[in-house]
Amino acid sequence: MKDIDKSGAVWEVDNGLKDRARQLQKDEDYIDLISHVDLDQVIFARISNTKAKWMGKCYYFGKAPLTLVSKYIIGFLAQNSMLNISAVANVDEDLFDLRYFIVLNDDKLNMVQDNPDQVEDLTLVHELMHIDPSGDKLVKHDLEDFSVLVNRFGPYWTAGAIADMAMEESD
Repeated sequence: MKDIDKSGAVWEVDNGLKDRARQLQKDEDYIDLISHVDLDQVIFARISNTKAKWMGKCYYFGKAPLTLVSKYIIGFLAQNSMLNISAVANVDEDLFDLRYFIVLNDDKLNMVQDNPDQVEDLTLVHELMHIDPSGDKLVKHDLEDFSVLVNRFGPYWTAGAIADMAMEESD
């Protein structure tokens, strides 16, 4: 799915990011940081053609019952013969329990020259860390909350200077 907003930015759902997040949740470097996140409650996307300066963002949908919105849409489509309701009759109601939207900025990530895959992974981890263990809110975003990333990967991880920092610390 793709959408272009009024500023010309291209937004595209990327389920590959969800798959990558599942792998990161099992990684011993990140398990203690993000294993609490129910990834089925997250929509992952990428943005490009934007002037945004951030590498990633995590949004909370709020207290609106999105399950009800999704059920309304399915009901509307079924009522108007646009969807065969018997095909979705046995769907678990939690399928539509969407609470978060994580987007990565491809324009910024494509500028990273050193360790681009690791920077993308750490950006994804960073955004997942915004999700509170309760699953009902976002964690405040400041250096204190994310000192663990800085301690593990150095203050310049967003520039791809991960390996350089590790080498400097070992000298």
